This record gives sequence, structure tokens and C-alpha cells, in this order.
Amino acid sequence: ILMETALAKLPTGSTLKLPAGRYAKGGTGGGKHIALPPGTRLIGEPGATIVSSSYPVFRTSDNTVIEGLTFDNSTGGISIGIEVEGADVAIRRNTFYRGNQQVYLRDCERVDIEDNTFKETGYAVLQKSGYTSNAVRVSRNRFLRCTGDCVELNSETANPCWGWQILDNYAKDIGGTERTEVATEDRFFGATATRGVVISGNLIDGIAGDSALHFESLSGDTLVTGNVFRDLHGDSGKLIFLTSSLQDCTIDFSHNHVEFSSEYTFLEG
Repeated sequence: ILMETALAKLPTGSTLKLPAGRYAKGGTGGGKHIALPPGTRLIGEPGATIVSSSYPVFRTSDNTVIEGLTFDNSTGGISIGIEVEGADVAIRRNTFYRGNQQVYLRDCERVDIEDNTFKETGYAVLQKSGYTSNAVRVSRNRFLRCTGDCVELNSETANPCWGWQILDNYAKDIGGTERTEVATEDRFFGATATRGVVISGNLIDGIAGDSALHFESLSGDTLVTGNVFRDLHGDSGKLIFLTSSLQDCTIDFSHNHVEFSSEYTFLEG
């Protein structure tokens, strides 16, 4: 079933339930997406699966909800699952299998990304460089055997993002399980030029990259508390990696439980 057929002439404020089935998106080349009108609720019933697409699949707008879909990239074809634009957007209870940059944030605010499963994806939640996303909550998601950063904010120093909350997520075996892994950006969280971040209540169980948390270029005013970090095993890795471009950076790291291999260090920067 072509997605364009299922979503043809969808009026503003509609609720569309996609029945079980395998849906392909037509068109070729980058930049061809399905734009959801303001107020759209796109709800996938069990078994509703997006199987191929010229990326991205969907682009949100104000007050849109995408819920209950599976984005299956096991045979290739889906790079970006959802481009997020607008205010008051919810991405919840979806499953993303393989592919890269599955939730891709552009200019947006008050966004909830919650209760999703990302399995073997690359850069699962990514803030696009050159855009600004504020008041974003990433909560209760599962990141399983992913590569790249589970959550990465490529903000801009001239107009930094603010107000991100990374809460109660579970990350398992990010970047693999090999003890000699030397991958760089296989981390739980990375941020550039972002302020007012709270990272709390997360269970990070297995990180093979150069650090679990990475901050650069004026990232600061960050609270890291109540998390569990265990099985941090990347070769010569760090728990927290700060770049030399940081200025006026305040990171409160408190009340966390940390376990890491003897090759690991706590902080570099």
C-alpha cells in the first residue's frame, strides 16, 4: 500500500488509523516527505509497518501525533523515519528497526519522544545542525544495540537549543559488546551548544564508544543525576568527554551509580 494513497487529502485535525499491513512510500530522492497537516493524529494499529521509502517518510507540523507504527529498515530504504517540525508534537510507542536518524528534529518546540523502541538504528534521535529545537522531552524509550549517539543535539552556538530532558530511558549495548571497541560516536548522549539539559533516571547498560556523555561548544547548565551507568567498556573511553571549546559550562553530576572497565576514565576535557 502506498502511504500517499492512505494519507491523500487528509484535512487539518484528522485522526487516521492505519490498519495492520505493510506500507511503502512512493517517490524517489531525498527531500520527498509526507507532510502531516496541523492537528493530525496518525495512529498505527498492531502490525502497521512502514517497509520502504525514499527518505524521509513523514514531516510533522503543529499539534501532530505519530503513534504505534513500525519503521522496518531490515531491507534498506528508510533513512529518516520522522522529521519533526512545529510545536506540541508527540512521537510515541513506535518501533524503529535499523536505518539512521529515525527521529530528525528541525525547528520545533514542546516535543515529546516517549515509549519508543529503537533497535539497531544509527543516531536514533538527532537534532539537525542549523535548526533549533527547544523544550524536548525524550523519555521511557529503549535503545537496543544502536550505533552513533542515542540522542545527539547538533545545535548552533549563535542560537543554542535549550530545555531538553532525557528521562527514564534504557540503553543496551550501544556500539557493540566487544571489549576492544574503538568507535568514537557510539554514546548515550552528545550535545553541541545546548543549555538547560536534564539527564535523569536513565539506565545505560553497555557503551562501546569514546564516552557515555559528550559536550562541546558552549554546552552547559546541565544536570546529570539519578542515572545508572554500567558496563562502559570502549577502549580508552571516558564517562564524560568535554571538548576544549567549552565556555561557561556548568555540569552537575551527582547521585549516579557508575561501573566501568579499568581502561575507562571518569572525565576528559
